Amino acid sequence: MSNIKFAVALWHYVRPYRWYVLFILLGLTVEFCYEAGLRYSLKFLVDDVILKHKLDIFLLLFALFGLGGLVYSVFSVTCDYYWAKYGSRIFSDLCHDLFRHLQLLPLEYHERQSTGDLMSRFSSDAATIDNALVIVLPAAFLSIGELLVSSALLFQLSRLLFFGVLLGIIVCLFSPQLFAKQTSTTNYELCRYNGQMGIFLQEHLSAFKMIRAYGLENHVTGQYREDLNQFVSVASKANFFSYISQRMPNLVFLLLNILVLFAAGLLVMQGQMSVGALVSYQIIFVSLSSAINHMTWIIPNLSSAKASMQRLQEVLEVPLPSGEQHYDNELVSFTGAVEFRNVGFSYNNGQSVLNDLSFQIDPKSFTVFVGPSGAGKTTLINLLLRFYEPTTGFILINKMESNLVNPRLLRQCIGVVAQEVNLFNLSIAENIRMGQLDADQEAIEKAAKLAEIHDFILSLPEQYETLCGESGGLLSGGQRQRIALARALVREPLMLLLDEATSALDPLTEQDILKTILKLRSHCTIVAITHKLNLAVEADMTFVIEKGSIVEQGTHEQLLNKNGLYMRFWNHSEKLDETHVTSTS
Repeated sequence: MSNIKFAVALWHYVRPYRWYVLFILLGLTVEFCYEAGLRYSLKFLVDDVILKHKLDIFLLLFALFGLGGLVYSVFSVTCDYYWAKYGSRIFSDLCHDLFRHLQLLPLEYHERQSTGDLMSRFSSDAATIDNALVIVLPAAFLSIGELLVSSALLFQLSRLLFFGVLLGIIVCLFSPQLFAKQTSTTNYELCRYNGQMGIFLQEHLSAFKMIRAYGLENHVTGQYREDLNQFVSVASKANFFSYISQRMPNLVFLLLNILVLFAAGLLVMQGQMSVGALVSYQIIFVSLSSAINHMTWIIPNLSSAKASMQRLQEVLEVPLPSGEQHYDNELVSFTGAVEFRNVGFSYNNGQSVLNDLSFQIDPKSFTVFVGPSGAGKTTLINLLLRFYEPTTGFILINKMESNLVNPRLLRQCIGVVAQEVNLFNLSIAENIRMGQLDADQEAIEKAAKLAEIHDFILSLPEQYETLCGESGGLLSGGQRQRIALARALVREPLMLLLDEATSALDPLTEQDILKTILKLRSHCTIVAITHKLNLAVEADMTFVIEKGSIVEQGTHEQLLNKNGLYMRFWNHSEKLDETHVTSTS
């Protein structure tokens, strides 16, 4: 990322607060001007007041210094307050834009990305930019102002010495540029590697039970050590180039300070410079040296911020799907009727998932799709929800092509219960309300009753205010599944999609939830995706999918009479049930 592009990206977030930032910069200007003026006044104070014993002027000067110090303090504290406040707001806006953009990106993008890497862009990269906004940029403005004012004052005190100082300033400011490319590259690599470390930690900390069960503690610890060793290599390079960028100007200024003090001493002894001018010159020069030192610290930090901004822009610049403003269908008459006509679908890698599918789902019907793993059943759900668009053919919603239907409005009519239940670390009521944000307590309890979880909730000490824990970890699998079902039902959906909703449950819990689902047949259209046949027995229509194609369709009895793939599935499930009964008895 170029410096100009980095500045433009930052300005996008600073611009809404530009007047506050202007006031802050004005305060910082007062700050460095007061400090520079105080140092410059030492020439007059020493030569014309102290050495000439003018007590009245001495007292007046320090009264003015005290008054100026009071104004300086007020401006400094006020600037610190506003910069901390609006720096945090800018950071908040940046994180909000990043999060919102991620929410609007298509499912395909999220399936390609690692959650750990995306999280590191919030926790690490955004924090680095926040540090640049709140600490580095104000320090940069102060240092540049100090540099300019101090240079002007040094020129006024001694033009002869100033040209030597000017040469040193040029060397100090441009010496870090010798390593600018290496610093930028290694900092970006360090940010990228931090993202990879985040991925590792997220995966392995969330898989704690599996690691303990398989005795993999030493193995994964060894893997982490190897990753840390690589991290040390990457971080060492990045830190070295950052340190060397800071060290070189310091060394130059150290030598320059010795030479300036030597030359100024000679000028005083020759009568070409007063003692007060020497004192003032040396103190201003030291402040100039401090400003240069800050600049050498600022440059690597800005380089890190630039690398972090590049990683955020990699996400923010991913194009969003086309807008929805052209949709004018409100789905007010949606009844749950769906038709697939010659639908085919392939992912970007060209692998065909669905092939020429044609079928109808009638309103208030109970339709089941069965088939082996990898047959393309879940892809049907993704197409129905318009997470993807068909590669060939089209889908009709109420006899209207799905690409003419506002996907948000379509999803408002659909409830989804998946195999992997996503519950948040909120109360049970808030988790159910996620299905319909304006649902009141009565609607929440009605949905819980339909999902047959109401009585259990009332048995809890805090009832509906009971926390579910991270990912619903404080609840059993069956309880999580019923809360997910209640979340789908609270929106009173016209269609209920069940994607392997009971496959991870024990047989008794599964049967209980299946009975609950069957009671919902009169409320909405139900579409179930499963590789088990429990639901197919009660379905109005069952489609058997194999390798992306419908190979059989009909009711349970009709499919058994065909003596095909469904029959083989059924015989296999019967044997499994017999084995289970034998083992439990």
